[in-house]
Amino acid sequence: MRIQLAGVLSVVAVFGCTGPMGPEGAQGPAGPAGAQGPAGANGAMGAPGATGAQGPQGAAGQDGAPGAAGAPGPQGDAGPPGQPGVNVGTLSGVVRFKSTRAVASAATVSIAPDPRPAVTADAQGAYSFADLPAGVYEVTVTHARASPTKVSVSVLSGRTTTLDLVVHDYVAASDTCIVCHGQNNPTLIADYKASTMAPFVSCGDCHPRNPAVTNDYGADHRTRPTPETCAACHQEQYRGHQSNRHSIGMQRVYESGRYDDLPPCTTGQSSLGSGGVATCTQCHNVEQSCDACHSRHLFDAKQARAPISCATCHMGPDHAQWEMYSTSKHGVLNATRGELHGPSCASCHMPNKGTRPDGGQYTDHDLSFGLAWGPVGGAASHISFRRNGQLPYVLNGTQVQANPAFDPYAPYDMTLPADAGADPGSLYYPLDRPGRIVQVTDPLNVLNARRAQMVQVCTRCHAQSFAIDRLDIADGLHRNVTSVVNEAKDIIYALNYDRLLEPAASGWVRPGNPDTAAEIVLAGTQLYRNLSSLERMFFKMYKYDNVKAWQGAYHFNPDYAHWYGWAELNMDLADISSEAGKIRRDYALLWAIENSSTTVWQVPYQGVIYATGSMTKLYDLYTPDGGQVIQPYGPTGPTISYDGGSLFVFH
Repeated sequence: MRIQLAGVLSVVAVFGCTGPMGPEGAQGPAGPAGAQGPAGANGAMGAPGATGAQGPQGAAGQDGAPGAAGAPGPQGDAGPPGQPGVNVGTLSGVVRFKSTRAVASAATVSIAPDPRPAVTADAQGAYSFADLPAGVYEVTVTHARASPTKVSVSVLSGRTTTLDLVVHDYVAASDTCIVCHGQNNPTLIADYKASTMAPFVSCGDCHPRNPAVTNDYGADHRTRPTPETCAACHQEQYRGHQSNRHSIGMQRVYESGRYDDLPPCTTGQSSLGSGGVATCTQCHNVEQSCDACHSRHLFDAKQARAPISCATCHMGPDHAQWEMYSTSKHGVLNATRGELHGPSCASCHMPNKGTRPDGGQYTDHDLSFGLAWGPVGGAASHISFRRNGQLPYVLNGTQVQANPAFDPYAPYDMTLPADAGADPGSLYYPLDRPGRIVQVTDPLNVLNARRAQMVQVCTRCHAQSFAIDRLDIADGLHRNVTSVVNEAKDIIYALNYDRLLEPAASGWVRPGNPDTAAEIVLAGTQLYRNLSSLERMFFKMYKYDNVKAWQGAYHFNPDYAHWYGWAELNMDLADISSEAGKIRRDYALLWAIENSSTTVWQVPYQGVIYATGSMTKLYDLYTPDGGQVIQPYGPTGPTISYDGGSLFVFH
């Protein structure tokens, strides 16, 4: 029999007989844990772990007590002798000649106060003094061709001091001159010894004796050199000099009435010998003195090329080229970065190098190279009194080249008309030629070739198109400036023709220009004394402001081209026009009063714009195409009937 107990595991009880087994009942709850069995055997030991990071260093232990001193060992062998202390140095270098920089192998070098003997420079010019106690020494170098030269030097301990020495050498034939001039003119002698010519040229080579010369050093003394003296060795440079504007410097002085008009500056001397020296010839003697650029007796080419050397003459109100250049971009670059970045005067005006017959190089001294406008080029280029009318250049195709027929040694042509008197004041030209200033205007093809030359110079730094454009702009300003100047000339010439200038420009009223045939001069030879107010205004206009305007343009200085030039030029014209109007008005009023006229003439303004041709030919003395005088000057004014309108009689 089976009994089912709900909710608990089934329990089968067998009473008596056994029946079929029933299904397995659900598992009962777990019994309590049995007692702990014995411990198992130990397992194998695992691999040791990695070493851990090093711990911090422990504190240093205390020093132990010093041990007892041991017994002294046996004495060792003596060592080698030690090196002496470092208290000496070495002095060495190379001796060269100042002029050529060649080594002076025969030079003798001595030192003081060290008593050791002098040494002689070897074949390479080298010398040396070893083991010199440190200190300051006076080093003297002597040579058979030079006087001793002394310098001081410090020799340092343990070092080699290099001191290159220079021998100021010269030709021994100059000793006679040096004995005297070394005491009286020490700077002169020092410059000569330092010059590049001293080893080859003696004093007497440039200063030959002349029995006719008497000076502070007595009779039969030596004369001053001339460019012809320099030409004996520098033929190419001389020819270039004779081909450019510098070669007529003194001639221009004698052609100018201002030179003859100067008052004496010292007692007992003529105006030419005193006033001229103070004011004119120190610049214009460039014609007769190479040392105008190459300072005597050094003749340093580097110094002559320096722009400041040109400033001695090319500065001031009448030709301010130095001021224009030095404040232009060209001048600023040259002053701050050197000629490699900014051109000097010589870069543009002496750009050509030539080759001598011996193969050496020289600088062409034709400073007029490439100038196509101005007093050197198209506007009345000057060939002057000499050379038989030869120009120093010819046009070969489109190239301006040296004229092989030009003789730089040709004499001056100073022939005068039979009735012309001599000018006793001319120092170098016994006879002036009053009123015969020789000028020539180059033909257009020559001017074009000159301009092409200058463009070639500009293109060394600039694009050709840029150079041509800037030069063309300067040409344009030059043309405008010339128009304004010619308008002022028309005004003044008309007044002079009408005899309305005071003082009148005639010999019996005021002194005429001593070197000019015309009674009035409105050009480069104009005087600045005994002038009418209008002529004085024109002098400033032409001599100062006109030049600054167009030269400022060609030197690429806008301030000079505009404010110092063009602006002043136009204000000059305003002053001249206003003064001319007052003169004509006053003349008309005076005429009416003197003639009891009831009609006061309305005098026309004569200075209308030059290029319009609105002036009558009677008064418009200049034509637009070249400034040719078409109405000659006369002792009296013209007689023209009054037409009752705007044209009036000017007596």
